[in-house]
Amino acid sequence: MPGLAPADAVRGYLHAISIGMALMAPTGRERALSDGAIGEEPVAALVARAVRFAAAGIRALAAPDCPD
Repeated sequence: MPGLAPADAVRGYLHAISIGMALMAPTGRERALSDGAIGEEPVAALVARAVRFAAAGIRALAAPDCPD
């Protein structure tokens, strides 16, 4: 990705992997934190939302005004 420093690419990758691992381990945390408003979702929906989130974060890391 243009503008993405190698170190930020590594950080973005590690954050994306961490998000995926947390989502795949059903803990019930989302239900507890949302007072039951968020329940279990299909894996495809979880992954789609996580991909959008991670992609936006990586794009932000590549932005010219991103602090080091």
